[in-house]
Formats: sequence, structure tokens, C-alpha cells
Amino acid sequence: MHPPLLAEVGRLSLLDENEASRRSVIAKERLGALIKVWLPRFQNSGITLSLETNVTPRVFAFAGIHDFRDFALSLPGLGVLADVSHNVL
Repeated sequence: MHPPLLAEVGRLSLLDENEASRRSVIAKERLGALIKVWLPRFQNSGITLSLETNVTPRVFAFAGIHDFRDFALSLPGLGVLADVSHNVL
């Protein structure tokens, strides 16, 4: 699963820090709620659900690897797909 984007990459300039932070909180709340519903359904079918580690601040919902880690750990059973090519720390 790909994490949410905060803005359309290539179409808009990077969001300012306050707007990115506001959108990040909303995106993570919505993503967490969605995963909490779908994760048991996948697990009951023997399917692993994983979240890709895209953590570029002001582009993706996660502002860094620590933010991503905290989110992933809050959802027991969620896998992590480490994609080092998409991360700007």
C-alpha cells in the first residue's frame, strides 16, 4: 500500500510546513481508520498488508522515518515495505 500524498507532485510547489503538517494529521487519521477496517479482512484471508516507506516531508503524509515507524507500530499486524528509492530524509 502506498502512503497518502499531501499534494500533487509535479503540479504544485511544496506545501508550507504548517499546511503540510495539517494535511499530514488528517491523512494519517484517515489512513489509520481504513487500515483498522481492512487489516483483519486481509489477515483472515491469509494476505499480508504492508505499507511502503515513502517519507519525504511535505510530499507524503509521513515527515520522516520516525513518524512512519510510530504509525506502523500503532497498527499491530501491519507489514512494512522498505523502499529506499523513494525517501528523502
